[in-house]
Amino acid sequence: PPVASRAQDIASERVFVDVPLTFGKDRRVFLGKESIPLDVLPERVRQLMLNRSDKQVFLRIDGRLNVQHQMDVFDELKAGGVSDVGIVTDAPK
Repeated sequence: PPVASRAQDIASERVFVDVPLTFGKDRRVFLGKESIPLDVLPERVRQLMLNRSDKQVFLRIDGRLNVQHQMDVFDELKAGGVSDVGIVTDAPK
């Protein structure tokens, strides 16, 4: 069945937080296309979620970062009121 267009609509509404390898050095994440310090993330996510019925955030974390880094980002998202965090693992190229 043709579900591609609907899938794209849903995907375009998703909130992505990207955690690049450089996070280990500078503690910065990407909210959409914007690079922000981790400590700003809760407030920015809180603002984003105000008008959304879907409170899920999708997290893409560089696989070379350690678990503590991942937990730090999780904690900040929770602090921003995000109850549902989806992990997106990049498929091998």
